[in-house]
Amino acid sequence: MNTVNCYIMGLPGAGKTTYLAALAYSLQQREVETKLMWSEYNGNHQHLLNLENTWLRACPVDRTNISSQETQLTIELSDVNRNKYSVTFPDLSGEIFQNYYSNREMDLTNKETICKCDAILLFINPDTIIQPILISSISPKVRKHELKPKAYEPINDPTEVQIVELLQFIVHLRNKPVSLTVVISAWDVVEDTKLLPEEYLKSRLTLLWQYLYCNKNIFKTCYYGVSAQGGTLEGDAAQLEILEKYKDNQIERIKVVDNSGSVSHDISIPLWNTLHED
Repeated sequence: MNTVNCYIMGLPGAGKTTYLAALAYSLQQREVETKLMWSEYNGNHQHLLNLENTWLRACPVDRTNISSQETQLTIELSDVNRNKYSVTFPDLSGEIFQNYYSNREMDLTNKETICKCDAILLFINPDTIIQPILISSISPKVRKHELKPKAYEPINDPTEVQIVELLQFIVHLRNKPVSLTVVISAWDVVEDTKLLPEEYLKSRLTLLWQYLYCNKNIFKTCYYGVSAQGGTLEGDAAQLEILEKYKDNQIERIKVVDNSGSVSHDISIPLWNTLHED
């Protein structure tokens, strides 16, 4: 059995937990053939099962907070060729990563997890991106010191600045190359742009894209757009609409777009790609 340690990271609201919820369902259903399937139940999988049940009700998946995060989550998977994989990944709170960025400190356990991981899944939610503020958009009164600016909070720094800094932490800790899968979550929100996942990152988070492009010797990067819920879950009416629309086959709520534009309902593809990167 191949043993793979995946490290899942992303700022608050990036879509990490929603992805895991949809993945837990996908690994078990048989309506659509998927690259990976759930092979064995061993250990405590209640966390994933709770996420799956929330997803099946088309309810918003609660963001993981620091008190409820799972630092070690292991699932046994198999593929169509009966190859087996033991995959371990943490479901960490996005606030943890913001704390690392703000405080420049990291706990020893997470540091060791990063150093041992075989691959990284990085989640980015278009709805939560903080864009840089241009000097020209700042009030002239602030620029002339006639008006006191708001107190500085690192968590309000541009999203791409925070992520690049976190990736630099990883480079410093590991000092060796790693497979990186960038997942643009809530892809249904941006699919009308007609951009491929990497193109979208390049247009919206240019600094991050440039960093990854210029460090191909460190990060072997691939890109996916993932819509895990099937739409925006705003209010009971929206949830009922999704449940009615996909009542015959809930797996069709999921849409995965790769960097060639191919579309699939198989949300295990980004993980599959991670398992098979050299």
